[in-house]
Amino acid sequence: MSHSPEEFTDQTNKAIGEALEYTQEQKHIELVPLHLAHVLIADGHGQQNPPPSKIYPNSSFINVLKQAKKLSKQQKDSHTAIGHILTVLHEDSDTTSAFGSVGLTTAEQTYQALEKYGHNLIADAEAGKLDPVIGRDQEIRRCIQVLSRRTKNNPVLIGEPGVGKTAIVEGLARRIVHQDVPDTLPRRLIALDLGALVVSRWTGIPVSKLSQTERERLLKLSDHLHENVIGQDDAVDSVAEAVLRSRARLSRQNQPNGSFLCLGPAGVGKTELAKTLALELFDSTESMIRIDMSEYTESHSIARLIGALPDYVGFEQDGQLTETVRRQPYAVILFDEVENGHPQIWSTL
Repeated sequence: MSHSPEEFTDQTNKAIGEALEYTQEQKHIELVPLHLAHVLIADGHGQQNPPPSKIYPNSSFINVLKQAKKLSKQQKDSHTAIGHILTVLHEDSDTTSAFGSVGLTTAEQTYQALEKYGHNLIADAEAGKLDPVIGRDQEIRRCIQVLSRRTKNNPVLIGEPGVGKTAIVEGLARRIVHQDVPDTLPRRLIALDLGALVVSRWTGIPVSKLSQTERERLLKLSDHLHENVIGQDDAVDSVAEAVLRSRARLSRQNQPNGSFLCLGPAGVGKTELAKTLALELFDSTESMIRIDMSEYTESHSIARLIGALPDYVGFEQDGQLTETVRRQPYAVILFDEVENGHPQIWSTL
């Protein structure tokens, strides 16, 4: 081997030695990058098993060391470290195929930001979900011209709400599907709803829930509640029907979607129903806010719940309930152990 041990760190030299031992143990005739990858990932250490007595590295192994040395020089490091070798091993075809066979993927493969936060308009156009665009041919052609530029190829659509900015983009997607665009234009069009991202951050509702139609979620609400709350069919149906009435605007406006008094001994599923409802409506059990009513057994404790009256001490401070609703308006509020609360608090609720 033409590489001097002084050029590598002690751990790197040790790893190369263990790779040599592992190659002898497996009775292979060549030292390849896979052997080095094995000793770097394995928990144990290789043990020497003599035959064959002499091992020679193949060209791929030597190339890995060369690339690792080159990378260390680019990063202005005095020695080639384990991190440099691991970086180069990810580019070796044999090593990456071995990683893939056991389910290991790169960060780019596991985290697709566009697929998570964006919406594929080309797929919608192919499925026939986009309506034809009428009267916007000139604007669509102008967008195609701007996108086809080598530089400054970012078109900006400006206008009042409802004038057809989104329709122009959908018309472009339909033209891409029908191959009515230049060959230089990419065949991918992703819609990123920044408004939904902002609303998601404020309200705590995930983007996937905001983009999913309200009807689809509400029609499946009862079934999803039954899957998690077993043996309480009447209670689940009553809760689901009340939520449906509220979302259909058949109940009082500017009021909570529903107010339910769940009775029963411990363990029958009262809290579980609240958790499941929060999960289905807001996609997270953290959207359920629990308030222990056993802390409000006195009549004056209502001030801690909804805030003090004007001219009283603590008037400038919000109550536990009002502050929670102000910070997280989209949530399920569970008043636990409500029978322990003062009757005046019952009247307030």
